[in-house]
Amino acid sequence: MCQMGAGFPSALTGIGIRRSAPRPGRRSYSSATPVCRAATSDAVAKYVIGPDVAIRLAEERAVIGAEHQLLAPTLIRSHALSLLYARVRKGELTKKDAERHLDYVRGLRIRLLGDRVLQATAWQVADELGWADTFVAEYVALTRLHGDALVTLDAKLAKELAGSVPLARFTALS
Repeated sequence: MCQMGAGFPSALTGIGIRRSAPRPGRRSYSSATPVCRAATSDAVAKYVIGPDVAIRLAEERAVIGAEHQLLAPTLIRSHALSLLYARVRKGELTKKDAERHLDYVRGLRIRLLGDRVLQATAWQVADELGWADTFVAEYVALTRLHGDALVTLDAKLAKELAGSVPLARFTALS
């Protein structure tokens, strides 16, 4: 039995629901299986991060502890590359610094996902929120499917997503 709030940060409190399709040849007893995250100090928090957070981690040369697992859509690498390229073009960053940040981001232990279910969920998210594209929706979809919380530095996005997915502050990663 899960105890609400025992050993969890506020964004992680409670029971999650994992929906899975029955495998061929196997019986399905329930379409929704409750999942209780262990209420121990060794529980791993799964944070979905965007390119803004990945770059900030690079700037700070942050070390992510074993108690955190980072998740992101596969497109995070292209997003980070594009953001850093734009900063170099604007003169905010040298090419050498951008390359260092990219090397750091490439070295982060991030579980990258980009399957059909994620893409279908991103489509639904973009449709629900009235967005013009699905790029940011993939991060939201990943949070809904696999993450405990989304970490973003974008205050406008955080405000828009309040109540849609759990959010965590950047400091939760340290």
